[in-house]
Amino acid sequence: MESDQTTHAGGTGGTGGVGGVKRPTALSGRANPSLAGHVLASGSSEMDESAAQERDASRLPIDPNDIHLSNMRRKRVPPPKEEPPTSPRHIIEAVLVVCIAVAVLVRMARAADPLVRNKTPQLAILVAVGTLCCITHWGTPCTIVSTPVRYIRRYEPVDPIYVAVLMPMLAASMLLGTASDGALAPPHIGANAAGDWNTEYLPIFKWHVPPTAAKAVHVDVQSLVSLTVLLHIIIATWQRVRVGPRFEGRRTVLELCTGFLSAGIAIAGISVVGKAAAKGMFLGDLSYTQIIVTSAMCQSTLLLWSRVGERNFTLAELSASCAFAVMMGVEAVNMTASALWPAIGLSVFREPTALLAYQLALITGMLLIGFLLSPLLVLSRTLAQRPMHRLRWPDKRDLHRRLLALSFFVFATLIVVGVLGTWVRILLGRRDPWFYVVRSLFQGSHWWSRWALLAYWAALCNVALLFVQLIVKRVWKYATLGDSVQRNTAIRWGTSRLDSLPPRNSQQSLRPTLPLSINSRRKFFHFCAVLMFVPGTALDPAFMHLAFSVGFSVFLLLEFLRYYAVYPVGAGLHFFLSQFLDSKDSGLLILSHVYLLSGCAVGLWFDSRSRIAQQLGTLVLGVGDALASIVGRRFGRHKWPGSNKSVEGSLAFVASIVCCAVLLQVVGWVETVPLARFTAIVSALSLLEGVSEQNDNLVLPVCGLVLCALL
Repeated sequence: MESDQTTHAGGTGGTGGVGGVKRPTALSGRANPSLAGHVLASGSSEMDESAAQERDASRLPIDPNDIHLSNMRRKRVPPPKEEPPTSPRHIIEAVLVVCIAVAVLVRMARAADPLVRNKTPQLAILVAVGTLCCITHWGTPCTIVSTPVRYIRRYEPVDPIYVAVLMPMLAASMLLGTASDGALAPPHIGANAAGDWNTEYLPIFKWHVPPTAAKAVHVDVQSLVSLTVLLHIIIATWQRVRVGPRFEGRRTVLELCTGFLSAGIAIAGISVVGKAAAKGMFLGDLSYTQIIVTSAMCQSTLLLWSRVGERNFTLAELSASCAFAVMMGVEAVNMTASALWPAIGLSVFREPTALLAYQLALITGMLLIGFLLSPLLVLSRTLAQRPMHRLRWPDKRDLHRRLLALSFFVFATLIVVGVLGTWVRILLGRRDPWFYVVRSLFQGSHWWSRWALLAYWAALCNVALLFVQLIVKRVWKYATLGDSVQRNTAIRWGTSRLDSLPPRNSQQSLRPTLPLSINSRRKFFHFCAVLMFVPGTALDPAFMHLAFSVGFSVFLLLEFLRYYAVYPVGAGLHFFLSQFLDSKDSGLLILSHVYLLSGCAVGLWFDSRSRIAQQLGTLVLGVGDALASIVGRRFGRHKWPGSNKSVEGSLAFVASIVCCAVLLQVVGWVETVPLARFTAIVSALSLLEGVSEQNDNLVLPVCGLVLCALL
């Protein structure tokens, strides 16, 4: 099919790639004459041999320089079968998510702090709007303004409920934990014992507003982001009904500006009127300027990521990703303003430590690099994709790609050293940020403890890379076999069929036999995540927080290099990551490893005091999800309604996580928790994992943190 030939990043060959002429490749079988002979032999007897020979002669010859370009042709996984709009799976999922939200709201309504109770009506209205939007759009695909439905990876009827519940309830859980000294209360900072946060507050901490008030602002920000996405869904549906099917193909600049401007005016108007009518109980901790700026930031992120990440996100995943980006952007702006004008006051949603400063510099800084250097990156991708005959100077294409890559790395280095380094220096009180990192390596529970963790991680990474190298080497061997195969002219029409022929090199080159399935290869990295992250989180959560931020920033950089085919690593990265794709990686971006890292880090990044909550993301993804997949595929007999996931896999999910939690309690790496309540939380997560088609690496850890607030 045409979609199977679509690529995600241009290679270094002369032709082929997105937007270019599709050249025959060894993987596609179009340049393999022997395979063509077999396929023709199994065709209809009405086809004559002269027509077949004419068709073969019209094929373009393969260029030896394009061999590795064919490896960058990413096979798209066919979309799953459409389910009926009243699937039992969707109903169970919707009821479960709403029940989680109601449990948090009941807990907030009973809180002793009036600031917590005042946020309950606002969140209840948001959940009601999301539920009503889900009911009215049940069975009808929905999207955001000026974005065709085909840009969404998969439509799920429960998406509006996730939009209204996921990130706002996480912010509410943080507020609830801070007010009641619960599981999501801020951790102890400055201690020097294993398991404590060995870091220090920033000098601007003296201007910090009370933690409960900062968390209340966070609830308003997340509520505003969710309200923005829900209003986008409503406005987009109205536009589709009013304009008709032609709306799907209209993507002019004027239409984009008009759609987002109307959505922005509606959001700002509703927010201002709601705030005034509710007398401060609706978005009461945000000023009118903050409402407008946050709404504009959210809509810009929605527009950018829906275009760049075409078919990578469901609406729920897009909303959660944008909410996280907006949260970090608001924190970066507030910290900068507080450092420059102390009278403003510091209002950040997490503890204002050096870890937060480095995380904002690493993650938001990498996103800033991608935005500022986007012209260079787009040119690199265009040169890699465009056919040779369409270039103005085809003989200088490789030189131009090298110059673009050099320019990108030079300007990125200047931004890191000049802009981000200076920004962190200001936040650290004029201390050198590079020397501060080196000095922190000796500030663990022992002077050698963090160096030992680094050596342990390096050893595990080497083992994982050796395993991956064996897989990639085998795939590369078969991917480059097809060009030397000669056509077997002895086969005549209708004399045999393809499945009755003995194995040939040409067939092996098209269907290489790998030692492990894709699922097993992916779960291997989940297992590696457990070995890497559990000891680090238990022994030194502050250093693990910094390591997660560094890893996330590196993953973003690698995705920039792969997506934009930056010379000379873009093609190799694409081929490497393509060996670990599943149906949820059907878009232009490859984000599974980013989601996995984020899910394991969510407990630390949101400053959870509970040590079991810090470990929950790693246990859910590295142990529970991995074993559920393996057990379900091997022993699963009873399926959840409307899902291909099995009850046996869900039972393995619960049993494995509970056993690991008990083991961590015995070792002393987590606190003692009520086993019955913890089992109930894990059971709810297993049910959600069994019926949901959202990305497990994103949804399960966030829902787990929300449930931990009720523990």
